[in-house]
Amino acid sequence: MELKDTELAYAAGVVDGEGCICIIVHRPYSGRKYGEMKTPLHSLQVSVTNTRYELMEWFQERFDGAIYSKPGISNFITRQPCFTWQVVANKAQHFLQLIQPYMVIKAEQVVLAIQFQERRSGSHGRRVTPEMLQERDSFKERMTQLNKPYLVTR
Repeated sequence: MELKDTELAYAAGVVDGEGCICIIVHRPYSGRKYGEMKTPLHSLQVSVTNTRYELMEWFQERFDGAIYSKPGISNFITRQPCFTWQVVANKAQHFLQLIQPYMVIKAEQVVLAIQFQERRSGSHGRRVTPEMLQERDSFKERMTQLNKPYLVTR
């Protein structure tokens, strides 16, 4: 599907206001059901949460991804159920590259996320070294700092 500039700008505005750009870390585990993961797995994730399911469908139709609804999670003011659209890894990077020219509030997070995924994608099939883990942890820490809320004083 060929996307219009207005659609990309709209998507960027929604992500700026209602979205989350983050790096998730799945810690090592061992178990019979899922096997074993010996090193942490860092993953880029972009999501939008809203009470309008139609908005989630709009994102999914244009940018792929998945839609989630968590029972019991609702907007604390309206008590309406909340829905989340999410893309991860390379799909998240591609989405961010499309909307990057239109981002305002979370422009720094977009740049960092794209850099992270480019570095992460270049390591497929290679053993994860302590240096790679340290670099990924550094990306995650920088993203966490950028995502922290701040107080505005007048």
